[in-house]
Amino acid sequence: MDSVVVGGLAILALIIGIVAGYIGFKSNYEKKLVAARESAEMIIKDAEKDADRLKKEVLLEAKEENHKYRT
Repeated sequence: MDSVVVGGLAILALIIGIVAGYIGFKSNYEKKLVAARESAEMIIKDAEKDADRLKKEVLLEAKEENHKYRT
């Protein structure tokens, strides 16, 4: 084979490898980003539920204490 053809094939293989690596990296990055966003949303929802629960508990305690002082 001519050295020009071998060199051209080597350059082509290098370009294909770089493109494939970039696509794989980008795909993996996007999957991790989606997973991180979903995890963050779940953490926020859980925190909101906990905050609502604590708020209800505090209000109930305040009502009970208020009732205790009135009687």
